[in-house]
Amino acid sequence: MISNAKSKEEDIKNPNTATVYEISNNASESTCNPEKPAFDDIDHAKLLKKMDFHIIPGITILFLLSFVDRGNIGNAKIEGLSTDLHLSGHQWSMVLTVFYFTYSPFEVPFNMLMARFRPSIILPLTMVLWGIVVTLTSLVKNYHQLLVLRLLLGITESALYPGAVFYLTKWYTRRDLQYRQALFFAAASGAGAFSGILAYGIAFMKGIAGLNGWCWIFIIEGIFTVVVAIMMYFIVYDYPETAKFLTERERKYILYKLKHDFSTTMPVSEELLEEVYSKKDKGALKAAFTDWQLYCHILVHWSLVTTLYTVSFFLPSIVKSLGFKNANAQLMTVPPYIAAVIFSLITAYYSDKMNLRSLPIFCYHIILLVGYIMAICVESQKHPGVVYAAMFLIVIGSYSAFPGMISWLAVNLDGPYKRSIGIGAHIAFGNMGSTFATNYFRSQDAPNYRLGYGMSIMFVSIGMVTLSFINFRYYTINKKNKKDIANGVYDHISPRDLLEMGDKNPYFVYKH
Repeated sequence: MISNAKSKEEDIKNPNTATVYEISNNASESTCNPEKPAFDDIDHAKLLKKMDFHIIPGITILFLLSFVDRGNIGNAKIEGLSTDLHLSGHQWSMVLTVFYFTYSPFEVPFNMLMARFRPSIILPLTMVLWGIVVTLTSLVKNYHQLLVLRLLLGITESALYPGAVFYLTKWYTRRDLQYRQALFFAAASGAGAFSGILAYGIAFMKGIAGLNGWCWIFIIEGIFTVVVAIMMYFIVYDYPETAKFLTERERKYILYKLKHDFSTTMPVSEELLEEVYSKKDKGALKAAFTDWQLYCHILVHWSLVTTLYTVSFFLPSIVKSLGFKNANAQLMTVPPYIAAVIFSLITAYYSDKMNLRSLPIFCYHIILLVGYIMAICVESQKHPGVVYAAMFLIVIGSYSAFPGMISWLAVNLDGPYKRSIGIGAHIAFGNMGSTFATNYFRSQDAPNYRLGYGMSIMFVSIGMVTLSFINFRYYTINKKNKKDIANGVYDHISPRDLLEMGDKNPYFVYKH
């Protein structure tokens, strides 16, 4: 890389094109600094609503059906799937686990494709494929056939979540990101409620065409996914550069804010920004996988994903073990998910407004801890109300903390390629924690699940410690960088070289 005074001089020689690298969310404030182009004709809040109207519904529908289709196996179990296929407790755990054997490894490659190709093609195409796999699950006759289809489902669904997170970073600045993530991730909470209601209704189709109720769950939900996927091609927009619902002025404003979103107060030219951020970054893969942030955030991911998939796969069975019949057990899973949607959206809104990430996540870890302690300390048959209340806390804690946890790393990675790889790796390795949950909630431990609750307490505790460590590291790095800048430590380094450092740029400010 070039590091000399001449290159630095050339990078900032035109004062009319020099810009400040981060701007306010209030468009009118852009006129306060003469180095910034004036966007006082743009109403930032109004434009956000316009973007939300066109971007969020499509992603939300995709995510809703994704969680319905991967989690409906829990509803199918209490409608006779496990009994009809004569599955042992170990086999059932393996059926849930193998999904992640393919889901996690394929997330990073698919996310790299998202950085290069059109989301309006990749996302609906994968949706069609997983809808077909779900539909075919209704035809399984034995354990091995079910395993194969769960492996295929993992591959076909692997593009969606990391792809959707990366996709939103191409539209929204990090100050606006978490609430939008919560909007579409609320679909995951809603999927639990929707799936429970849908399974309740579909169960009454038992016997039609000689099929059991669980078969109809897969048939109807799979076909519905394929039909919606075809519609998604016409609903999902690609990126701001090609979005027809934006005016040319709005497009320039969005691109300007995104380009200047990942650092602070470093004068550089527009041409330099375009040059650095548009070129292919050959070192992005190594930069992502050698960053300490990734591995710490994976531990936090594990602390939440183990609880999230516990309730996704096992909540119907846990509720049924409290004494409810099949149909009522499906319906009783709905209220906790509705509560999770409400808490998730409120938390994300105020988290973005106050520019806080880690504090709400830590608070929800406390709620999770309380929920699991309640569940492990009582006999479920003697105190079903206490266990059901604990399930409320666990569902609210895991689903409400998840959007903030994902967006927290996304806003602390700079460079489009490193960000896409980092997000994909974070979700891929993070989701491997799901394999723990699917194995330590064993059928032989029902109805009290002491092992499962105890392991969950351990993971939540690890998450709380890791959260504290990450915050401490961000604080010390930001403080050191600020001091070094004031002392002129980096004055000899050109703006080009600083930009190419990505989030290791001393002007980059890590968000707590």
